[in-house]
Amino acid sequence: MKNPIVWAVSLFLFILVTSQNLGAQNNVAVFRYIAGCEKKKTDARFSEWKDIESTIKVIVDFDKMIIQFYNKAETKFDLLIRTNTGKDRDGDNYFDYEAINEEGIRCAVRIIKDDNNRWYLYAYYNNITLGFFLRR
Repeated sequence: MKNPIVWAVSLFLFILVTSQNLGAQNNVAVFRYIAGCEKKKTDARFSEWKDIESTIKVIVDFDKMIIQFYNKAETKFDLLIRTNTGKDRDGDNYFDYEAINEEGIRCAVRIIKDDNNRWYLYAYYNNITLGFFLRR
C-alpha cells in the first residue's frame, strides 16, 4: 500500500474488528456445575449443598442471554431482561434477570459472584428455589 491514509484506515478497521471479536468473547463464561441446593416455599432455609456426581458443563452467554447446562435434563434459562444489579448484604455482586426455563416456565434468576471468584446461580419459581454452585 503506497498511500499512508489507506494503510492507516485499513489498520484502524482491522483493530476495530479484532477488538470487537475479543470483547464479545468476554461475555461468555464456561463453568462446571459442582453442587446444588433447594428451598421449598414452606422452608425457612436452603438445604445443604449437595455435590453433583459428574461434571456438568455450564455456558453463560450474556450476548445471547442464555444459560445452558449440559446435563441429561438439558437445563436452560433464556434471560429475558436484566431487572437489577448491585451488591448484596455480604458485599457480593449480583445480577437479577427475568427468565424462562427449558419447559417454558417463567422464573427469576440471580447470578452472584463473590470476592473469591465463586459463582452462584439461583432460580426462583413460585413454589421452589433452586441453587447452583458453579466453578470456573
